[in-house]
Amino acid sequence: MTGLDKLYDVIIGGAGPVGMMLAAELSFAGASVLVIERDPSLTSDWKAIPIGQRALMVPSLESLYRRGLLSQLSHYDVSPLEREWFGVKREGYSYGGHYAGLKLNMSQFDLNRWKYRLRGPVTRPAKSCIQEVTDIYAKRARSHGATILVNHSITSILCQDDSSVTIVAGEQGSTFRGRWLVGCDGGRSTIRKLAGIKLTGSDPMFTGYMARLDFTSKTEMELGFHPAPGGMVMTFSDDCIALLDWDGATFDRNLEVTVEHFQSIADKVLGPGEITVNALHYISTFTDRSKGASTFRKGRVLLAGDAAHIHSPLGAQGLNLGLGDAMNLGWKLAATVRQELMASYAGTSAPLSTTLIDSYESERHPLADWVLDWTRSQVLSLQPDLFGRAVLNLTQDMLNTDDGMNLVIGRVWGLAQRYVLGKGSVFDHELVGSSVPDFEFLDGTRMGEKLQNGRAWLVDFEDSAELKDSVIGTEFAWKVNYLSVAAQDTRGLRAVLVRPDGIVAWLAEGDSFDVEALKLSLYKWFSY
Repeated sequence: MTGLDKLYDVIIGGAGPVGMMLAAELSFAGASVLVIERDPSLTSDWKAIPIGQRALMVPSLESLYRRGLLSQLSHYDVSPLEREWFGVKREGYSYGGHYAGLKLNMSQFDLNRWKYRLRGPVTRPAKSCIQEVTDIYAKRARSHGATILVNHSITSILCQDDSSVTIVAGEQGSTFRGRWLVGCDGGRSTIRKLAGIKLTGSDPMFTGYMARLDFTSKTEMELGFHPAPGGMVMTFSDDCIALLDWDGATFDRNLEVTVEHFQSIADKVLGPGEITVNALHYISTFTDRSKGASTFRKGRVLLAGDAAHIHSPLGAQGLNLGLGDAMNLGWKLAATVRQELMASYAGTSAPLSTTLIDSYESERHPLADWVLDWTRSQVLSLQPDLFGRAVLNLTQDMLNTDDGMNLVIGRVWGLAQRYVLGKGSVFDHELVGSSVPDFEFLDGTRMGEKLQNGRAWLVDFEDSAELKDSVIGTEFAWKVNYLSVAAQDTRGLRAVLVRPDGIVAWLAEGDSFDVEALKLSLYKWFSY
């Protein structure tokens, strides 16, 4: 069998949440997409395991909102009353996530510390699971024409040239050709290995076990994340827990985990006899190995999600980091494909400009490095020794202050994420490279709703002819929408240029603006 009779714009290896989100973004933008998955189905028991009350952080929810998909989440319904009172500091306790098992108090969160965060449909993180996110994006990808091929393992990158990549997949050795290949095939990525991309970072200190099981406990196990005498326990439901064992990651994860072995780990972590394991229905293992790919692109092979960075699952940062990769890469890769197609139709032989696609790594790699450090700091805090306890106690002291609590919430929730888009004063503003505020326009719409068409927007709050002429009637008109509209609260801004992923690329404040800087930004992001 061969797929060489069709040249796909993009082949994606891996049909997990990251691969399916990328497929949804690319196919929505008009690219032809083939997703190849090694498993026989997109569903599995382990994907349905809840990954915490705050599994999807704010940037991931914003991505769903900006594509009209937020309502498809089964556990995210923000009432008008909650929206009104969200981020108002108050007495009491409300669960806002955790850092190294230490609970974050959402009641201490003060939205006023975040000047450009407006109350709207997306407020706080949400409960979800990998299966739900995968299903949402798989449905969208299919609706826009993406092809999903299951039960096929990619075994070889047959060849790569200046215009395409050819791969071999499946037991029959089927061949497929695409302009680009993206590895979204997990931490043990075959595509990363085939491309010869190395991982660098730190070796693991613990083995983690996540299990669906029948068990009895001496004391009631509260939902959430809890440091324990020999490590840490995470309770997701009355039949689903996870344990962290500081064994130096010596357990051979290729071996079957028996009831007896899991019982011994429970005794070691929680104390002898604290729980009695009666039956194991499903179990998986993981470690805190924290490493990143030396590069996110090698020729026409790109990496995203766990294929590009691996670390412990503490704090649910891995899923969110991968979804952020897909949102950042999707529109850029689609624009690069469009550039190639236009050159082909025009019969030109000019070399491909990789400036846009290279910005994927320059923006995402630093964020991945930060997440690796963030999870390492939690691992050190959870060590079951005097040093770990000392760090954990100091961290708790910090969280007991409003400043410390808001700092950690801002980082865990993703509110502090910002890309460095360039050098110079035009890029110094704190909003440039950050998520655009969800402006509420006087016509009754919101900024997040505008982005559902997948295009960029130049939003002008004061109807400037000069700003309008920078887009309307230019080469950018079919890529950038111009909107002149007033808003309930502009946060002192006069205009903003927003990329398709919701990131602010340029802005103006006050009575004047730098139209030349705007034109440079338009050219940088939308000349492809």
